[in-house]
Amino acid sequence: MAYQIRCGCGRQVDVEMWQAGTDVKCSCGQAVRVPSSVDLVGQRGEQGNMKGSPHRGIEYHIMDLVKSGQLPGDHCVNCNSSTVGQVKLLCECSKAVLKVEGPSILENVLRVLLMMLFPIKYLLLTGGMELEKRVQTETGKDVLIDTPLAMCEQCREEFASRSTGRTKRYLELMRFIPEYDELLQKYPQAVLHE
Repeated sequence: MAYQIRCGCGRQVDVEMWQAGTDVKCSCGQAVRVPSSVDLVGQRGEQGNMKGSPHRGIEYHIMDLVKSGQLPGDHCVNCNSSTVGQVKLLCECSKAVLKVEGPSILENVLRVLLMMLFPIKYLLLTGGMELEKRVQTETGKDVLIDTPLAMCEQCREEFASRSTGRTKRYLELMRFIPEYDELLQKYPQAVLHE
């Protein structure tokens, strides 16, 4: 789903949700900062409580809760102490897959060589067939959701000192938040990024 942001030059720049928080180039050459996924959705007017909506999934519900400040909450998800601290996580729920079909570059090079070396035989064998083009098709979509966790300073320090298992533990803690649990049930292969 494409979103539009405005460059300093005044032009509209089309961006995708997966580009949230990155810089993209406008046709004028300027780098334009893409807002967070929550802000992209908000700019489009996709707000309101979407839980149970047939047209909007848990992804949008979580974005609304984060934007309104209802998530991540005010108690540490690890030790349950009162806190305003949080760990900012990005949940990569799914990725678009690019599939390339058609002859390889090597196959097309060989065809050109055959045409040049044996033009008459090539024409007789192939009927003058043109070079085939490679076709790229995209399946699936990129789904990236900001999923902050409320975490006190002591627990954040403890997690920061871990060299392994930190991401797995974050995923376990996310299961205690009903909306995040629903998201992880929908996308069991989700990957977290700090």
